Amino acid sequence: LLRVGRRVLAKGAVLWVALAGWAALSITWAFVPALSIQSSILLVMEVALAVIIAAAVLHYGIAPVAAVFVAMALPHAVIALAQTAVGGTVGLGAIGEMTFNPDNPFRLGPQPFRPYALATHPNVLAGYLGVALFQAGLLAYTVRDRVGAMVAAYAAVAVLYLGLLATQSRMAIVLVTGVLVLAMLIAYRPRGRALWITLAVIVLGGVGGVVFALTSPLTAALVQRFRELGSSWQGIVDRITYGFPNTITLFQRDPVRGVGLYNLLERLRYIPPDPVSIQLPAHNVYLVVFAELGVVGGVLYALGLWYPLRGLWTRHGGQFIAGGALLAFSLMILFEYYFWSSSEMRMLTFWLLGTMWGLQVRNEGTVTVEAEQGGEDMDAAPSPA
Repeated sequence: LLRVGRRVLAKGAVLWVALAGWAALSITWAFVPALSIQSSILLVMEVALAVIIAAAVLHYGIAPVAAVFVAMALPHAVIALAQTAVGGTVGLGAIGEMTFNPDNPFRLGPQPFRPYALATHPNVLAGYLGVALFQAGLLAYTVRDRVGAMVAAYAAVAVLYLGLLATQSRMAIVLVTGVLVLAMLIAYRPRGRALWITLAVIVLGGVGGVVFALTSPLTAALVQRFRELGSSWQGIVDRITYGFPNTITLFQRDPVRGVGLYNLLERLRYIPPDPVSIQLPAHNVYLVVFAELGVVGGVLYALGLWYPLRGLWTRHGGQFIAGGALLAFSLMILFEYYFWSSSEMRMLTFWLLGTMWGLQVRNEGTVTVEAEQGGEDMDAAPSPA
């Protein structure tokens, strides 16, 4: 792991190490230091997770890593579809399903019902399934020389995508659909049979989508969700910038250092000064990070996400799909804050980063890796023995 850690530093990991250090330093000025201490420990563990994922990709290939993530996500998609079918919970409280309370919008109660599986919110589930869709697409690409395995991977894509639609998370649906289709088509250039299978899946998926749209009651809910954005550009802007004023106010109070890691929600309770009221932060991860860790932390975070994407259009194969996943995620968090404020969802960031780092180092042949297994990316130069 230490050897892999040194290799991925040049791929952008050094930015995350610096961010973790700055976040730990914020303990000294945080409003509630205990919150920063806990979150700093988790952040260090998450950076370590990215290195572990990169090591797994380097030594075992991307297929098993992607398959593990897909296997974890599929049950959530199935549960979400079951919740949609019954219009509520399905009795899985023993394994973490939260109780649906129609009278409390902060406890999954907004109408109409939106499924959340075993997550804490439909938008959180959407982000999770969105990442899983790219992992399934990456899996389909790596096993492209085995038709049966490729078809099974695309079957997983179908289930995960239906689960994503069920969440009715607008930005996740738009971004994941657009970027994933584009990434898969570009990744296969020019890939003969595998490309034709992918095109067939897209066409069949389109036909199935039309049939689904004409027959499923979910269609009306999705249409209503998009209509809720507003009938004017101002209405759309107002929804996208929800929570911005108070978050920006706190950022302006200490723009260099911020309020301290994981302290934004606590500080928002006092704007206005009412410790009982609930204030939500800006639904934009970048702005949240700037408010918590100041310009220093915000710049490190943004660079850490976007640095691995440099030269994306010159890449091919698995790297392009993994890059597409990171790109879609980097855009999706412009409209949500869970993927920083929630440590378990923050791990999605580091899974994506670890996957990208591992593929970059593997394809550049900078370390000794195992021989190609199970349809691995043959576009990469062979690693030195």
